Amino acid sequence: MDAKHSRDDFLFLDSVRGIAAVVVVVWHQIVAFLPALKGGPTVPPPWVTMFYNGDFAVDLFFVLSGFVLSLSFVRGGGVESLRSAAVRRYFRLAVPVGASVFLSYLLLRFGLYYNRQAAVAAGFSPGYWLDVWNNFPASRSGALTEAVYKAFFAFEVPRTYNTYNNILWTMQIEFAGSLFVFAFHALFGGLRNRFWAYLVLAVVLICKGWVSGLEFLVGAAFCDLLGGRAPRPGAGALSVAVGAVCLVAVLAGMVIGGATPDWLTQKFGPPSSVTVERLAACHRTVGALLLLAGYTYSAWGRWLLTRRPLVFLGRISFPLYLVHILVELSLGCYVYLVCRQDGWSHLDAVLACAAVTIAVSIFLAWIGSWTVEPASIWLGRWVYATIFRRDQLPAYKLIEHAPETAAADRETARVRETARDKP
Repeated sequence: MDAKHSRDDFLFLDSVRGIAAVVVVVWHQIVAFLPALKGGPTVPPPWVTMFYNGDFAVDLFFVLSGFVLSLSFVRGGGVESLRSAAVRRYFRLAVPVGASVFLSYLLLRFGLYYNRQAAVAAGFSPGYWLDVWNNFPASRSGALTEAVYKAFFAFEVPRTYNTYNNILWTMQIEFAGSLFVFAFHALFGGLRNRFWAYLVLAVVLICKGWVSGLEFLVGAAFCDLLGGRAPRPGAGALSVAVGAVCLVAVLAGMVIGGATPDWLTQKFGPPSSVTVERLAACHRTVGALLLLAGYTYSAWGRWLLTRRPLVFLGRISFPLYLVHILVELSLGCYVYLVCRQDGWSHLDAVLACAAVTIAVSIFLAWIGSWTVEPASIWLGRWVYATIFRRDQLPAYKLIEHAPETAAADRETARVRETARDKP
């Protein structure tokens, strides 16, 4: 495979991840200040909620992770690429998570969270989502425990709200799902009829109700189906027809995945059985797969998603996801309070809060993309090379964070080169 094409083939996936991160930011503004748009009898239909449904965006994250984490192996990296990725994964996640927890500790320590005051000003009752966070004393040991252990192995929200970053509930799923993908490829990767294993395991995951695991598996299966190569678009009338079908797939995926549980219940009634309930819970997985497939097979989709602003969002997607809730509950809520005290309406104050939250979060995420992110990548490689392989120690470089797909290509090339050098 041409090296340039291998790097660029799936660059658009990082843009999808970046857009999903922005959707999560908007979603938390709605959850905090506009609950009628989130659920209940007044929840809008899915062709409206698809533009801001953060639950769908998170499920899309998991499908994308399953895909991207499979690239090195599917492209010929072998079991060695899985070993390397499995060792490095914790550090890749833990360093940015630790940075966000440290920032939150400082905000809590110096009394810079204003979410509880904003909840009172907005007229929400005690116990509402905006009111429950950051109502505990800052503790260095507690922050360290959450960053190193709790976020990945024992996150307890919603049973307790004593967390420095409530977005971290996804980290234990992300970490477990990553190891699940590596283990699956190690056991079944390369088998001639391995798609039977995909099918059987998918049924087991649905029956057990682990939808998040199913999403990782779906992403891995789609990557395996493509062989780690993006399909080449056709020409002429065929290209137009394929593009039209892909557009329908993207829109259908957004509508299906964007539907909220309350809207589905109002439209179709409560599930008639546990089996139906578990199948219905997979609608966002189906939507994510349709959206991903639509963009992958369409020339227009890949062209659109490789525009510079969207590539930038992809580069900052992980730090943006981690830091936005801290900005919203501190500076964003402070702006909301000031606006309300100046006589602004609730909606105008919410819009001001959202604008400040998005702008500051993007700025902080950009800083994190060329400081914290490269450090997390280097540390994982250093640990792997130092403890498990001493033949190649990585050099640390303070550079802009490379897209995940490009990083997967470089890791595949590195593993192949190491294998050739073995006696």
